[in-house]
Amino acid sequence: MTDTSIVFIVSGALNRGKSSIVSTLTENDDIAVSAIPGTTRKANRYDYQIGGRSLYSLVDTPGFERPVKALYTLETETNPSLSYPQRLNELFSSPEIQKRFPEETEILLPILKGGAIIYVVDTSLPPSAASHAEMELLRRTGQARIALINKQSAGHDDLWLSLLNQYFNIIRHFDAAKAGFNERIKLLSVLRDIDPRWYEELDPVIETLKTEWIDRNNEALQNISKLISDILQVRIDKSFETLSNMEENRKILRKSFLDKLLELEKVYQQNIRRIFKHKRYKSGLEVNQETQSADFYDLKQWEGLGIPKEKFALTMAVIGGATGFAADLAMGGWSGGLPSILSATFFGGAAWFGYDSIEVSKKRVGKHRLLFLIKPKSAYPFIILDRAIAYYLFIKTYAHGRRDDAAPPKSINIIGKAEQQQLKNLTNIFKILSKTDTTAYLTIEKERQKLQEIIAVLLEDEQQ
Repeated sequence: MTDTSIVFIVSGALNRGKSSIVSTLTENDDIAVSAIPGTTRKANRYDYQIGGRSLYSLVDTPGFERPVKALYTLETETNPSLSYPQRLNELFSSPEIQKRFPEETEILLPILKGGAIIYVVDTSLPPSAASHAEMELLRRTGQARIALINKQSAGHDDLWLSLLNQYFNIIRHFDAAKAGFNERIKLLSVLRDIDPRWYEELDPVIETLKTEWIDRNNEALQNISKLISDILQVRIDKSFETLSNMEENRKILRKSFLDKLLELEKVYQQNIRRIFKHKRYKSGLEVNQETQSADFYDLKQWEGLGIPKEKFALTMAVIGGATGFAADLAMGGWSGGLPSILSATFFGGAAWFGYDSIEVSKKRVGKHRLLFLIKPKSAYPFIILDRAIAYYLFIKTYAHGRRDDAAPPKSINIIGKAEQQQLKNLTNIFKILSKTDTTAYLTIEKERQKLQEIIAVLLEDEQQ
């Protein structure tokens, strides 16, 4: 049951990318997309929904199989005194004709019921006699129609454009494997303007989509700030009676700590996929099979953040990121074998960098303490933030018609875009979130909101 009368019939020859376009325009990656011709055998209707309400529908149809013969049958076996839409409706309502032309029936009957036509072509192949017949059949339905060039090839563009201009109100290029939100809105705006009857219905739909998109992005930023907050509050803190087996204890606790971080990352990425309606895409954190930890926590990735190491080192020194950490080493601190990215002259060693902020302390009489946490005055909160933003931007622009399962990027260079004052503000937020008791909800929410606002400013260009 649908709430809308706005229906677009996606038609074209076999294997022209029709299902990919339907998948992208409805944000439905459950639709079967395949390079094998004939994957779609029946017309299937898909609704674009917000809050359980359908805003518009697309019908994914099979490819034309015998358009030349169907056109000939229309001319020779129907009453010429009737209009072409009447002749088509009479012809394809016949059970005998439906058996002879099952694919054409699946395409034309939904159009004759009032659906607007989206005709998909692939210009990598030249138009044929079948192409002419397909367009003539669609023209004779009398319905509003637009042609979409889904795959471009310079060799045949001119031939196709010359032909398409004879049959279609509007012609547009549309890459279903790359189209993001703005491209979808532009296409819907074009469809809105084809026919005056569509304008009144589609204009409020487009405005609803724009508002909903803003809400989705705000929810994503909320999830990013929550992730950073949650990760900064993760602690593994345990005391031991003796130093025997301490190295083994470190390995066990370190893995437990990384597992907690990894789980938080997985939950975050699931939420981002949910927000942007990706059910099929699953690619997420890469896990090192040897250490069973996310590659994301490998400090070598610091070099991919797109900013000179020395520049950030000096910036962090200014905001106090380097102070106090040499003591970790002096007290027996252990860097877990992670490489030192910056010179020790900047920060007194690799301890500045990490989640391996282990302290061996005798504060508890007769006991030795191991503590794992992410230090707020270190590079790691920035690396985690950068990674989270990179995943968000990738998923929000990942077209639902894609089926390549491309890996998300590991960096968006958020640090390279930040000014020194923003870095200071971020570090202060990290400090408060790290030290605040988890039950202090108002304080945590306040800092999360600050973090969200800074991220929004940093991403202002990408949000346009």
